[in-house]
Amino acid sequence: MHHPTINGEEILALFHQLMQPDSDQRVLRLMGQAKLGKSHLLTKVFPTLARQEQAACRHAILDLRSQAQGVPDVLHSACGQLGDESFGGYLTEYKTWRDRPRIETRGLQALLSKISISAHGEADEIRRVIPDLTLAFVNDLRNRPQQPVLLLFDAVDNAAEPIRDWLMDSLLVQLAPLPHVRCVAAGRTLPDAAGGYAAVCEHYELQPVKEDEAYIRFCQLYGIVMVEQSIRDFARGCGYAPGLFAELTQSFRAGGSRG
Repeated sequence: MHHPTINGEEILALFHQLMQPDSDQRVLRLMGQAKLGKSHLLTKVFPTLARQEQAACRHAILDLRSQAQGVPDVLHSACGQLGDESFGGYLTEYKTWRDRPRIETRGLQALLSKISISAHGEADEIRRVIPDLTLAFVNDLRNRPQQPVLLLFDAVDNAAEPIRDWLMDSLLVQLAPLPHVRCVAAGRTLPDAAGGYAAVCEHYELQPVKEDEAYIRFCQLYGIVMVEQSIRDFARGCGYAPGLFAELTQSFRAGGSRG
């Protein structure tokens, strides 16, 4: 049984359609304000449903909210979750860049330019290598068509601008033609889909759920021990935000479980 949602039948139906092998849709753009349940869907619900849809499906959950990470960090995380053994091309490309010869400066010049070299020089090097690393990653995925892959990008709106631009204007453009790869990009807001994949996108915006019965059903399915009136009061106190409700009621689950 998959993780329950609060009035999520419509988005689950869209995800089911997305995961069909013959689906024309390749990218699901999921939007909604804070605490409406985006992260719950990406980290709990969608991975479970993906395995139910296609037992061989591998997935990677990529949280983009950290301002400290760069494109290589995101790609490394994806490779690790999907299985490094399948990404020989990318890892070779990365190692070649990482082990590249570097010009050393000495003496006064090094002292005066240390900050500039470490900040601007390294940033320029990373920008130059990103297209090569991205292409190598996509080619490795292209070479494993026998295994379905699901990439889940969370908190896109909180990502550093270079990461957001790279994802929306480069990576998704290159992934969209691959028939065995599906992507979900989630955020409060999302940039427009680039022309290269706009035609294969599905869009969905989460809304507050004001039907008390939806919260009661969720609690029953999730084993949350609360009387019905308390559930109604709790939902109202959460502003009818499903994500916040699910987060705050975990301690009420039978046995104190926090799955």
